[in-house]
Amino acid sequence: MSRPRSLLKALVTWFAIALAVPAPATAATPSLGDLQQHDTIVNVTYTQPLYHLDVYGLIQASPDEVWQAITCYDHYDQFLPLVTKSRLRKRDGNVAYQYVRMNPPWPFHVQWMVNANQENKATGSLNFSEASGN
Repeated sequence: MSRPRSLLKALVTWFAIALAVPAPATAATPSLGDLQQHDTIVNVTYTQPLYHLDVYGLIQASPDEVWQAITCYDHYDQFLPLVTKSRLRKRDGNVAYQYVRMNPPWPFHVQWMVNANQENKATGSLNFSEASGN
């Protein structure tokens, strides 16, 4: 497995942890300076109807390698179990339009969407928002 794909798998694992184990609202958030190898800090904010997740962890890679991994949209289906297809449709400035097809377990139905992913490499942020879908 290439290094960017390994990094993407690590990032996806952190994201899955964030979804499965939200931090209690009263929990003290550790300092980023306290992070050690294999630690993950998850900050969850719920502002109805949206959740905002900030996930932090140490990755043994350069910022460019991490950025390459998380913006490799054509390969998300190789690491996200529910994603059956993921392709970059087009770019418009710092927005990448990504087609995603998901096959969630019963009782949910197959879902497709086009995400408008706003990329900010300078800050290392990637904001996903659904542009269309079923």
